[in-house]
Formats: sequence, C-alpha cells, structure tokens
Amino acid sequence: MTETTPKQIIVYAKESGKEPFTDWLYSLRDVMGRKRILARVSRLQQGNYGDCEPVGDGVS
Repeated sequence: MTETTPKQIIVYAKESGKEPFTDWLYSLRDVMGRKRILARVSRLQQGNYGDCEPVGDGVS
C-alpha cells in the first residue's frame, strides 16, 4: 500500500472575500451530492487521490 501525505486545501477567494467554490457547493440542492463532494475533498486533504492517472503532456 502506498503511503499518503496530508495536503492543505486552499479555497480560492476573490478580493471581495467571496469563495465561488463554497458558494456553488452550498447552492446545490442535492444534499447527497454535496456530501459526496465534501467527502472527496476530505480524502484529497488526507493525501488520498484515489484511482487517478496522468492525462499526458505533463498534466497529472
């Protein structure tokens, strides 16, 4: 099993202080969808990227 390294999640904020991602997330009417997104972000924060592969040209 591969060892994971915790990551810091930085949410983009405009100069006005608005956070478009947060605004979008909490505007979702699908509560279960919102929970799935938050769970995925939590796994990313723990360093678990899941099943992903580089797409090519230096993009991973």
